[in-house]
Amino acid sequence: KQTTLPRLLYALNIPAVDFVVAEKLADQFGTLNRISTASVSDLCSENLMNYESAQQVKDWFGQQASVRKIKKLLEKGVRAAEPDEKIDNMCYKSDAEYTQSD
Repeated sequence: KQTTLPRLLYALNIPAVDFVVAEKLADQFGTLNRISTASVSDLCSENLMNYESAQQVKDWFGQQASVRKIKKLLEKGVRAAEPDEKIDNMCYKSDAEYTQSD
């Protein structure tokens, strides 16, 4: 149930996020929480993606179905390590942070 952040992002099937983009997002932002709360301009920075793709990512994280999907994975014990951490030392957005969006 432990994985890397790029693998988790890719597995979430976020529009415009292939594995290469997932790796770049993980490197740039470090946590799922930071990615999920990033602005469109933040997502476009460092040439991570174009405006249209960034808007698709932002919209995906804003959808209730996406929030439920992430919450369900967290409830099942799925955790993603930060890029500079070992997988054993997980850092993730808490369930409370996701339910605040509901």
